[in-house]
Amino acid sequence: MTRLIVAVMLLAACVPTATSSQASPAAPASPSASLAPGTCEYIGARFTLAPGFTAKQSFEPNEPLARITVDGDLPGRHHVLLDIVPRAIASYRGGSSLTAVSTDYFARLRSGVGAKWTDVRETQYRGPQRTYPGLTAVEPFSTAGIPGQYDHTILLLVPDPLPGYGYFYSFFWTDIHLAADPRAAVTELEKLVDGVVLLGSPVGATARGCA
Repeated sequence: MTRLIVAVMLLAACVPTATSSQASPAAPASPSASLAPGTCEYIGARFTLAPGFTAKQSFEPNEPLARITVDGDLPGRHHVLLDIVPRAIASYRGGSSLTAVSTDYFARLRSGVGAKWTDVRETQYRGPQRTYPGLTAVEPFSTAGIPGQYDHTILLLVPDPLPGYGYFYSFFWTDIHLAADPRAAVTELEKLVDGVVLLGSPVGATARGCA
C-alpha cells in the first residue's frame, strides 16, 4: 500500500506538460555510546543512511518483529523505498544451508506475487564488500492513465556460518518511476547493505533510532 501511495504522488508530480552476502556474525558489536550523524540502530543492526533519506520502524499484521522502511529520492524523478525485514533462519528449510535458505525465501516470494512481476531473475549479487543472494524484478503499474514502473531489487544478508544470531535480513529495494524513465542505479543500496553491522538478535533489540 505504501508503494502505491508513493507511486500516485510521484506520477502526479511528473505529468509532462506541453513544453516539458554474507555477513559474518563473529563477536557481537557493542552499541555505540552515541550514534554518528546519519547512523541508525534498529532490529539488531546498525546502518548508515544516504543524505536526505529517512528511516522509521513499523509493524505489519501477523509479523512477529518490526521492519524498517528507508525512504528517499534519487535524481531523475525516482522515489525509493527500502524495507529491511528480519526473518528467522529456521523457518526456511530448517536453515540447513545458505543456499537452502535463500532458495526457499525467493520461491515463497515469487509464489506470493504471481504474475504481477515480470523479468524475474535470481542471482548472486556482487557488492563492493560482500556477495549476496539476490533477486530482481519489474512490476508495471498505471495511475490516472500514466504508466509507471516498480523496479525491485531484493538482497539477503545471511550469517555465514549459519545460524549466526538465528536471523537473516531481507533488503527489499523498490525504485518507483515513470515507465519511460530508465531504472536508477542501486549505488545507495550497495552502500547501505555493505555497511551493515550486526549487533545481535533482532528479538528484543533496542530501537535507538537515527542520529
